[in-house]
Amino acid sequence: MSKFSDKFVDGMSLVAEKVDENKFLGAIKDSFTIYMPFVIVGSFMNLFNTILCSTTTGLAKWVPALEALKPIFAAANFATLSCMTLPIVFLIGLKLGKKNNVPEHISAIMALASYLTICPQIVSVVVDDKTGTASGLPGAALGSQGLFVGMLIAILASQLFAFLMTFDKLKIKMPASVPTAITTSFNALIPIVLTLLGVSVGGYAFRQISGQYLTDWIYTTIQHPLENAFQSPAGLFIIILVCRAFWFLGIHGDLIIKPVRDPFLAAALAANVAAVAAGQTPSSPITYGFWVAFVALPVSLPVCLAIFLVSKREDYRAVAKVAIGPALFGISEPMVFGLPLVLNTTMLIPSILSVMLCSGTALFASTIGFMPCNTVDVAFGTPVLLSALIGHGWQGVVVQIIGLALATLVYIPFMIVANKQAEVEQAAQN
Repeated sequence: MSKFSDKFVDGMSLVAEKVDENKFLGAIKDSFTIYMPFVIVGSFMNLFNTILCSTTTGLAKWVPALEALKPIFAAANFATLSCMTLPIVFLIGLKLGKKNNVPEHISAIMALASYLTICPQIVSVVVDDKTGTASGLPGAALGSQGLFVGMLIAILASQLFAFLMTFDKLKIKMPASVPTAITTSFNALIPIVLTLLGVSVGGYAFRQISGQYLTDWIYTTIQHPLENAFQSPAGLFIIILVCRAFWFLGIHGDLIIKPVRDPFLAAALAANVAAVAAGQTPSSPITYGFWVAFVALPVSLPVCLAIFLVSKREDYRAVAKVAIGPALFGISEPMVFGLPLVLNTTMLIPSILSVMLCSGTALFASTIGFMPCNTVDVAFGTPVLLSALIGHGWQGVVVQIIGLALATLVYIPFMIVANKQAEVEQAAQN
């Protein structure tokens, strides 16, 4: 058993090391971290539209003049949520440009331009009940539906550009007297041409062979099925299990899963906002706001509550007194490393079950229609109850209280076991 445990720890540590060193996953993680405030702001623009400008559910019902503000909030929402693929692609190109030691901003623009070459550039329009076409980019290519293919093209284009930049014969040499910025631009000129043509030819060839744009094909065959799997109980529990397993080893589990998790969370929120804008009911419960309220908060807060209720260990109670404050805001490090929960086999089972129980309760409440799927994300660090209220209304508060209570009950038997362990240790010392 000891050998298996050692191999498991070594294996998980190796995975964490490889993920941390992988420049592609790192670029995706950094890009979504940078863009996350814009996602949250975009969701709040949708909230303002609902509570202020709606003539059915907002203040505009009694103050009709407020309806005139709707285009303002709608434009801000469109520029952040409905166009999220474009800045994400740009940021991935920027980050990979830095990692590849090539001009960063040229790499970023290259990634964005390459993505646009494989997108549909004609949209259907209806004027006076007549359908026609016009030049333009469809919303599906700009928003969450384009995320996966956008990330893929950003990586491929950035890598191809960086590879071509290694050949001196492809660089147009300029005299030493020419300013550095101009020299850099001319050095990159031929690699830019070759990269853009390579991606554009690839996209055109795929369209001729399959009869579909690459953006549509990847969304239909890959992205959408993965999104559905992620929104299922099995998908949620698997990613929580992986996250908690890394935390058990003292590795920041959220940072490990972030490159995989965040694109799904952002796509789910964008889908919910789009559904509301279309007059439909949002149907993607697992978003970043859901994660903050029902996955991050149950990590250490139930531990503190269980300690205060039944623990007789002075060391546990001392840690809980320090950790309870941060725990109210979803910050778990004082408890994880202070108790510790790291490599604590007694607390391993409840540390996983408590989070699954709280998030599972929330997912069930959304599935049966009691708690609405959120269209407003909250930032990490939003305190308990407020995080649920902003994202999911009063129903979210009720569900969060129930989930935290159940999670606390899960810990109580194990705290009693810890009490007995402390008594045995004390007796052995005497």
